[in-house]
Amino acid sequence: MGLRPAFIRKGNDTNAMASSSQYEVGQQARIDIPTQAWYKNPGLRKLYLMMPILFMGSTVNGYDGSLLNGLQTSDSWQTYFGSPTGSKLGLFTAIQNVGAVCALPFSSYAADIFGRRWGVAIGIFFIFIGVIVQAVPSTTEGMFIGGRFLVGFGSNISQGSAPLLIIELAHPNQRGTVTTMYNTLWYVGSIIAAWTVFGTLSYAGDASWRIPVALQVLMPAIQFCVVWLLPESPRWLCSKDRGDEALAVLVKYHANGDASDSFVRSEFIEIQETIALEKANKSNGWTVFIWSFLVAIGFSFLVDKLGRKKLFMIAAVGMLLSFSVWTGCSAVYAQSGNSSAGSAVIAMVFLFYLAAGFAWPGLTVAYVSEILPYNIRAKGLAIGFAITSSSSVVNQYVNPIGLKDITWKFYFVYIVILIIECLCIWFLFVETKGPTLEEIARLFDGDDAAVAHESMVANRLQEKDAAIDSTHVELV
Repeated sequence: MGLRPAFIRKGNDTNAMASSSQYEVGQQARIDIPTQAWYKNPGLRKLYLMMPILFMGSTVNGYDGSLLNGLQTSDSWQTYFGSPTGSKLGLFTAIQNVGAVCALPFSSYAADIFGRRWGVAIGIFFIFIGVIVQAVPSTTEGMFIGGRFLVGFGSNISQGSAPLLIIELAHPNQRGTVTTMYNTLWYVGSIIAAWTVFGTLSYAGDASWRIPVALQVLMPAIQFCVVWLLPESPRWLCSKDRGDEALAVLVKYHANGDASDSFVRSEFIEIQETIALEKANKSNGWTVFIWSFLVAIGFSFLVDKLGRKKLFMIAAVGMLLSFSVWTGCSAVYAQSGNSSAGSAVIAMVFLFYLAAGFAWPGLTVAYVSEILPYNIRAKGLAIGFAITSSSSVVNQYVNPIGLKDITWKFYFVYIVILIIECLCIWFLFVETKGPTLEEIARLFDGDDAAVAHESMVANRLQEKDAAIDSTHVELV
């Protein structure tokens, strides 16, 4: 006989939603999160051993985003496409980010409608098409540009789902680590692209550039085949009224199959109740995203803690200081040709990226995903990727013009940007370390957050225990 636990809600239970309003909203207690090391937990070990399947999405993006830089060193590629320069080369370079921006209206819906795993797979499908168009023997300049557009489009569709699945599967104790690792692996893809092009430069004919282009499909193909080994997001499953499947995922990976584990029971109820409250409050759509963003800014002035915010601040200040020295040394070198100033510029470049590494490579995706509630998380991440891609498009066109016309003085534009960045982090960013993914909303919305509170979780647990006791009596 299959008995559904009493605390799994199926469908739109209006009575349960009505009764939820009776709970006191002012309680701020958190779920008691166990502190056992993940490597001592068989369920978490298995889960995190599968995470590289999703990390591969960032590596793919790094490979695709860096490939063209290497191809420009290939004589056969230059000959085939007529040695593109100026705006033509700029189009070759920027079109991939244009595709990434165009993915904005679709990536969040792919993740929310079809699920996180299918969102990854749909993006990979577009990457497949884009690579084929670029690599076929009959490819033309237009086809190559169109193929790069599709690769950028597909990459952002996929990236609109992969980080969400990571953050929604991870245990709260390791959520920050695994989500931060995702974006840092972009550099692995970039390194692989550089060495692949270098290794094929000596090949005769068009093979020297077609092989690196065709190899864009290798990692996506692997990811497409094995992404189904991962469980679906329990948050997404709850949003689709598939609570029993969501609970099974949490029990298997967060509690080693122990359905009576108190943390998993509370975690599941919090997820289910929070998503239900979001639906009841009609907190969805792009309009609510903008409103939530404005509200978040207002409440963030009240937060003064250390953690992710501290890392962002270290990175921003370090980047500002190193880039300021970089600018000064560039001015000295441009005006006097002083070799020491030139060497100092090189040193500042390394220091700049060292400082940036404290936060931006990893936390860019993790922080955006954490601060948004489930119903707008996919949309917000899509906007984040779109803004990043748009910035890249602008940089790739504007930077060469600025450096050509006003040389080192153009760097002052970025100094101003970095100053604004420091001020925004200091005054607007909030700390997300510690709470569960659902409880982070309280940092922004306070008592009005659509989050399942302790009394609500406790009540649902009592209902479950009562149902189990009742079933036991009946069986006896």
